[in-house]
Amino acid sequence: MEKSSCTKPKMIIPETGKVYEVLQFHIHTGCENKFNGTGCDAELHLVHIAKTDIALPAATSSEGLPDLAVLGLMIYGVDEKHGNVDALIDSWSEVSCSNQKCVTVSNELKAQKFSPYSLIPIDTSIYNFQGSLTTPPCWEVVTWNVAETPIKMSFKQVLAITNLINKYSGYRAEDGTCVADSTVADDAGITSRDVQPINGRLIVKNCEPISIMSDFPATAQEQTPMSASPESSANFIGTRTALGLVAVLASLALY
Repeated sequence: MEKSSCTKPKMIIPETGKVYEVLQFHIHTGCENKFNGTGCDAELHLVHIAKTDIALPAATSSEGLPDLAVLGLMIYGVDEKHGNVDALIDSWSEVSCSNQKCVTVSNELKAQKFSPYSLIPIDTSIYNFQGSLTTPPCWEVVTWNVAETPIKMSFKQVLAITNLINKYSGYRAEDGTCVADSTVADDAGITSRDVQPINGRLIVKNCEPISIMSDFPATAQEQTPMSASPESSANFIGTRTALGLVAVLASLALY
């Protein structure tokens, strides 16, 4: 996605004067956020970088660091298959390298389209807070937007994604050669960072749904939100909360 020549999706955070353009997406095994003390099987991050103008280079913070916004989607294994996930698994399997041998990508898969935005549950609330990258150097340059409603997919699909991450050994370069690489995971195969202390940060819940515009390759999925009371939600959002407010900073529009 970073080198894509197509029109990249944008995310708008109103009243900030900022437009964020998609940079990349990735999936962590394990969970980096918790609701009511409960984590998830995996977590998908859609990473966006601020643009001072759509036609201008990426904006940076006053310290010269990138200004990022991440949409976080928690993944749960359930007893029902997700209709949009196999396209990701199949394409990912074909372009992954194993033991320095890259497989040939079929023309059918080359033409296959997958949009990570198709996995965003409709009518989900969003938790907004300021935080950091979850991998080194862990700069605190991220506006986090974590969806309350998780992505639900079959246990088989979760296992397939987990295996692709943990057995990853390289990727196909532009010249067709295989570049050795590996996943950084702990002994349990977890690639997520431990849940971090709130440290007094304000986390705001936006009860308005995010807007999924009609030009995405696939529609958003209907999922059931996780139930949370204001008291138990405080376990996730910390000592300061604004549950029930429509937070300007957490109002997302994707197009």
